[in-house]
Amino acid sequence: GQDRARIWSFPGGELLHEIELGGPPWDIGGRESLLLAEVWGTETEDGQKPLHLRAWSLPNGEQTELGTMTSLPDGALSSWFTSGGTGWWYRKSNEVYVRPLPISEGTPDRLVAHHENRMEGATTRSERLADPNRLWSRDVVTHVLLQLDLSASGGQPVRVIGPPPGLEPGVPYEPALGGRYLYDSPPVQRDGRVRLWDLSSLPGAEPRELKRAGDWYFAQFAMHPNGDWAVASTHDSQELTFWPLRAPSAIVVNGYPRTIFFRPVAFTPDSNWLATYWEPTARLWPLPGTASQEIRDLDLTFQLGVLRLYPTIDPAGERAFVASFGNDVLLVPLDGGKSTQLSGFAEYTLVAQGAFSPSGRFAAAGMFRRNSRPDGSVDPAGKLRVWNLETGADRAFDLPPSVDPTGEDATAGSERPVISVAFADESTVY
Repeated sequence: GQDRARIWSFPGGELLHEIELGGPPWDIGGRESLLLAEVWGTETEDGQKPLHLRAWSLPNGEQTELGTMTSLPDGALSSWFTSGGTGWWYRKSNEVYVRPLPISEGTPDRLVAHHENRMEGATTRSERLADPNRLWSRDVVTHVLLQLDLSASGGQPVRVIGPPPGLEPGVPYEPALGGRYLYDSPPVQRDGRVRLWDLSSLPGAEPRELKRAGDWYFAQFAMHPNGDWAVASTHDSQELTFWPLRAPSAIVVNGYPRTIFFRPVAFTPDSNWLATYWEPTARLWPLPGTASQEIRDLDLTFQLGVLRLYPTIDPAGERAFVASFGNDVLLVPLDGGKSTQLSGFAEYTLVAQGAFSPSGRFAAAGMFRRNSRPDGSVDPAGKLRVWNLETGADRAFDLPPSVDPTGEDATAGSERPVISVAFADESTVY
């Protein structure tokens, strides 16, 4: 019946406990060791309907009365318990209050936050139960999400999150798992899916689409606290759909430029960052699990523009070697500092991917192709160059001419393109 609560195990679906609430609940929920409920009492002669705040310890089901209110605070729009049932918060217009529990006559409610604009609730049931001391609100003017710490004073949000990339204007979105994820609210979904944005993933990544047949209208959506599963009800709440979220899936960021012939990528040695070309510069992307979520654009100033760009990261993960045409050979700090131009090749030489020595003391790159000047002339150029990054000295090496498949020397002066280079040790380059 509606005056009782049933508790099942997951996975398995075994009925573990059944608790009599003592009346119809306004709201109910709990964690492993505590069940909390707001329970309506019997209407009084003057038309008041009291609200009982109750807690049950689990698994034995021992009940504790936390207080009774003859009426709700004026203007209260939503409410729930703080952590461990030690308080009861409620939201009214642009303010949030906490009432200490058990209720004691004469003890005032504590003002937790006063916002400039009117706020509406954005804390889902699963979020509320996972961390009862954290409350999400949505600013109805700016549409950003603000998270409050109900145990703190001062009213300043501990986190502010704007709409996820690609979300259509006016579509509501909700937080999950403390704001690690955002999802578009299922009640508006009629296209067989809910979109899930992982904010710990690459910034700007496309959302993961969780699809199923059937109507999403007024479905409820939640995520398991460890992030392994997502679940949604059908619109009539008769069935549940589960998705395993640990299954491998691609992370997609749209907008990769198509204006250059080659678009390589490179990881830093600690796997915290990914370097790519991103017109008109090289970009560092923080990878999932990295403390920072800030994208870094590196300081690149090329004289002749970019046709191809291969960023190479040094063993310490502190610098990138980046080259394009001839003199456009740069040593770039990954912390966003000023780049250093190295002595390069002839002006119209197309430079191949570079390499660092194991210690990071040396860098090397070769000539991929020697292009003609606008007047048709061709610059002479060394085919391989090695830089001593400590002293700034460099040395150029000419390579032997190409050999055709018959083993005979090709035409004198023909090009042997250097596709890539690598250090075997501090003194040998392949």
